Amino acid sequence: MKFERYYFYYVDFDGHLYHENSLLTDKKFLNFFFKHIQYNKTGYFENYPYISPCGKEMNFIACPDTPIVFRNIENQFLIYAGDLKISFDPNNLKYVEVSGQLYYPVNHILYGRIGKYVLNELSNNIIEKDGKYFFNDIEIPTFSSFRDLIGI
Repeated sequence: MKFERYYFYYVDFDGHLYHENSLLTDKKFLNFFFKHIQYNKTGYFENYPYISPCGKEMNFIACPDTPIVFRNIENQFLIYAGDLKISFDPNNLKYVEVSGQLYYPVNHILYGRIGKYVLNELSNNIIEKDGKYFFNDIEIPTFSSFRDLIGI
């Protein structure tokens, strides 16, 4: 592989980034790291499904499903990483049956999970009717698994 150094990270279910069991909290670093996340198609370390390239370094990422977790919502923006923001449109919500989790696209490839605080904020607008979920009057598409959602 063409990278000089390899680092291994873990993102927990709440979206916290760890390196060698140390919690990383620097917003500038987190923003840079999370902006560069992509699927690991390197052929190396397949138990780390995501990577975040950085110059001559390759950062491999393990996580429960997705490394991106929306931890806050302010003024119709979902917030993740340090303080990255993405516009919230309820038409883009997706539900995964097996995990019972809501997801939201970060871009045309990656999905982030709606974290517990954001879910609590949105919960008054989400209802279940006849086995389907709705945000106000918008039906939330359902997928059987996270792999089905991301198309693997």
